[in-house]
Amino acid sequence: MSGKNTPIPVELRPVHMDYLLAKSADFGGDSLAQHTWDVICRLADQQRLRPHLAIEIGDQRLWHRMYWSIFFHDFGKAAAGFQERLASPKQTNQWATEHHRHEILSLAFVEWLFPRNNVDRLPILCAVASHHKDAEDIFARYGGRGRDKDQLRRVQFLVEQIKPEVTDDLWTWLEVYGQLWATAVNLPIIEPLTPARRESFGVEAVCRALDDFNGCLIDYEDNLFDTERLLADIHYRGLILTADHAASAGAGEFPPMRLTQEIASKPLPAPDKWRSHQHDTARCNEGSAIMIAPTGSGKTEAALLWAARQIEHRPAARLFYTLPYQASMNAMMERLCARFFQVDPNDNVDVTIQHSRATLKFYQDMMDADSGTNPKTATIAAKERKNLARLNYYPVQVFSPYQMLKAAYSLKGYESLLVDYTGGLFIFDEIHAYQSSRLALIVTMMGWLARNYKARFLVMTATLPPTVQAVLKDALPDCQEIIANQQVFAEARRHMVHIRDGAILDHLELINQDFATGRSVLVCCNQVARAQEVYQRLKKEYGFTRDNMLLLHGRFNGKDRTDKERLLAKVVGVKSTQRRPFIIVATQVVEVSLDIDLDTIYTEPAPLEALLQRFGRVNRGRNVGAPLCPVHIFREPMGEKESRPYNFPLVQASMEVLECYCGGGRPIDEALVTIMLREIYEREAIVREWQAEYERSAKAFQDVLDRMKPYQSADPSTFHEFYKLFDGTQVIPIDSETEYDNAREKGDFLSASQYLVNVSWGQYGQIKNKGLDKGREENEYADHVDVPYSEEWGLDIAGALTNAKDEDE
Repeated sequence: MSGKNTPIPVELRPVHMDYLLAKSADFGGDSLAQHTWDVICRLADQQRLRPHLAIEIGDQRLWHRMYWSIFFHDFGKAAAGFQERLASPKQTNQWATEHHRHEILSLAFVEWLFPRNNVDRLPILCAVASHHKDAEDIFARYGGRGRDKDQLRRVQFLVEQIKPEVTDDLWTWLEVYGQLWATAVNLPIIEPLTPARRESFGVEAVCRALDDFNGCLIDYEDNLFDTERLLADIHYRGLILTADHAASAGAGEFPPMRLTQEIASKPLPAPDKWRSHQHDTARCNEGSAIMIAPTGSGKTEAALLWAARQIEHRPAARLFYTLPYQASMNAMMERLCARFFQVDPNDNVDVTIQHSRATLKFYQDMMDADSGTNPKTATIAAKERKNLARLNYYPVQVFSPYQMLKAAYSLKGYESLLVDYTGGLFIFDEIHAYQSSRLALIVTMMGWLARNYKARFLVMTATLPPTVQAVLKDALPDCQEIIANQQVFAEARRHMVHIRDGAILDHLELINQDFATGRSVLVCCNQVARAQEVYQRLKKEYGFTRDNMLLLHGRFNGKDRTDKERLLAKVVGVKSTQRRPFIIVATQVVEVSLDIDLDTIYTEPAPLEALLQRFGRVNRGRNVGAPLCPVHIFREPMGEKESRPYNFPLVQASMEVLECYCGGGRPIDEALVTIMLREIYEREAIVREWQAEYERSAKAFQDVLDRMKPYQSADPSTFHEFYKLFDGTQVIPIDSETEYDNAREKGDFLSASQYLVNVSWGQYGQIKNKGLDKGREENEYADHVDVPYSEEWGLDIAGALTNAKDEDE
């Protein structure tokens, strides 16, 4: 990404400073002045993108303080020892061996303009001191309030690194160009400034600055600052991190938010053909909203119309589209690029994805898009796109709510995330997919961002249980309700319900009969092992092959999962011109965002919300008035163990209510879904358990938010709390080792990563207990496991455990 920064205009270039470097030749060789100019330009981007930020956080001096923080932030790089380190070849010296910090030396120069009692001094000191390291790391090395002999010696060493002639040149830079640069990039600085005090430079200036910085943190420990002050301090550090990291990466100018009503409505017909909820979101009031509309009724278009309308009310620099699963995130990014912004997903500055396999997704897309692209070029390009996403460069980001929670748990760099979230717009899709304990974190975070960061949220769903609706309204008390009208619900009737005795495995002949009559069939199981068994028996008993049947679940590697999704788009995709009869045997991974259209489904019992999402893959995207398609739900298996991963009483209640309203071959009336959900969640045992789990999780999470302190990232215990949220790890199956090792030997580590498979911690524990875990080699990030794998079947954990048990016996 290097080379995208803006040269200093000739008339503003301090040529007398050219000998002072900020980067070594390996990292571009930028001069100190050029790098500072680049960072100031990236700060100006933030002011352009967020013109109301100072008002939103209640700090009218924000941009003035941030400009001077950045102007001074790297003055310490003028140290003789630091400059020696930038030479080629790099020299080993006392600066390096004692791990000195240039930003601490920079503090000595801040007092030139901002002595004690200046209202801007403390925010500028804090931002400069913390733009690389957390406060605790700084104080451990150089002291906080007071310092021991060794810490004082380090401070003295820093100051002695600035030669008198260098001080002269830095002073001239400040005196001649300081205010001119702010004017040139349209950053508002507040005058008059305190007269410059050149004689203040020295050891005492550094010590005073560290004392004051430490005093700020002590005041937080004593709870002397309110939320507004915390908000400001987080933004001081967040803005300097954002600008500095983007400039160092050569990210170039941050793109504007392009979303408008025109872009949001591109996939839609003329406005007189819009559905009621689309009209409502396009003209809604400023603020958060809950939108309830049936599957297939254009909720995504309505959501973007809401976002565009919110931008008209109050500008927003960022739009975050949240989804629960990586596959649905990938599909949504492609959809936003193609149908709305009309750009190539591989070459756009509007939309990105953020999840653990985003780099792999970028790599695969680039390899597929151009046959001339080699793995090395694709890897470099994919990593650049991932880095831009990490720099919060893209205006529209598709991610999971867990990305948001990184900020709540104060993971390193969280301040930059919170800057991005301030005034942001969030669209929450598939809200039903989260268990109550996870939902508590998400909804609590939503309320916290709405209250403190002026964020606005749209929650859109076809299925909103009353328990979820209640906590959303509590977190977002002024949110609007947008509900599709009766005509939209009537037009959404697409399914005729058939509730059947027994289990899918007892009635495979029904699947065979439907396929024989030319239908495409979805078979949905709740557990991977049962899906694998259904698939195996259909092959064995009816002769189905990989030409007409596919198995899909969460235990495939990234490469095979992508290949399967692309095949499905071809043979049963809504927009496909090559549709043909086909059978999909899947788990609940099929519930969301796969834009496929089948003729019928056979499914195991599940909560009503999950069933409706599964039904949404049937008779999808067809014209209004098309014949209803049959959906078949079996009553078995049912039980505490059999119903996993779902709550057994919830599954049981869902089946009872579904039979009451839709049994006997009746159609699903989408308008009654809310009533059906209310009947399920009003059952005392269900609601009591749900609320207890929710409240317990929400309270624990609020404690995490309350622990947040500026200029300090998560301690080890908080860090581990965050990563415990993820129920799983990755492994390398024995059958994938050859491809994995070949890629690694070529240095193509990104290609190698596509052979990793996700497993839950529980499954990983079972694998280890049976002696099937073979460990990992040095520099590897996943264990090798003696568990069979194939691109057709996936990871056969059940088979491996059974064979291991037989051997034990």
